[in-house]
This record gives sequence, C-alpha cells and structure tokens, in this order.
Amino acid sequence: MQEAFKEDRDIHANTAMKIFDLDSPDQVTPDMRRQAKATNFGIVYGISDFGLAKNIGITRPQAKAFIDGYFAQYPKVHDYMDNMVKTAREKGYVETLFHRRRYLNDIHSRNFNLRQFAERTAMNTPIQAVRPTSSRWP
Repeated sequence: MQEAFKEDRDIHANTAMKIFDLDSPDQVTPDMRRQAKATNFGIVYGISDFGLAKNIGITRPQAKAFIDGYFAQYPKVHDYMDNMVKTAREKGYVETLFHRRRYLNDIHSRNFNLRQFAERTAMNTPIQAVRPTSSRWP
C-alpha cells in the first residue's frame, strides 16, 4: 500500500487489484473500484462484515472474504490497528502525527457499544488527522 502511495497510484484501484487478484489497473471496473474504496475506508473505521455487506450491496460472506483478503494483502494495516487500540488502552488516548491527543474515556467501558466506538476512534484518529497531498484522492 505504501508503494502505491509513493508512486501516486490510485489507491482504490490498487486495492481492487489485490482483492480481486488482477494483474493490471485496466482490469479494474468502476464497481470493483467502488467496492475497494468502501473497503479501504470501512477498514479504518473498523467496519464489520455486516456493515460492509450493507454498504456495497454484497452478501455477508462476500464481505467477510473482502475483509479477510484485505488483511491478507495488507497485514501491517491489521497490526497497526491492533497497536492503536493497545496504545489507547494503555495511555487512555491516541495521538495524531502532529502530536494532538484524543482522549478515549470509554476505551475500558463495560458497555460494549461505547468500548467498540472508542476502539474504532483509536484506529481512525491518527489516519483521519492527516490530509493527503496526492491529487489522486477523489
């Protein structure tokens, strides 16, 4: 994924190539790119297979396969997300690249929904705080 960013490639088409096991960006259809885009953004928000299926109009098993395929292609993304949640649990906050802190008071909540929201926020905050400079981001 970093290579695609460095080479200013269309990140969503690149992800579609990985998910659908394609050899060329020319093989990526607009629908494949749309599904890959929803997967890219959904992953950083901690989307479930149910949520992804609903968002892109596929079955839940298909969505699970998308998510599993995504993490198989980008295992460091999964590691990053796990580390952000771990950091939030240890420190009670996460930081942006500019060292702004976002405190997550519900990271240890007994309430499942509150805790899950805090975990998704932990994963997303450092990414969301960075504005891409590439002209390839639609």
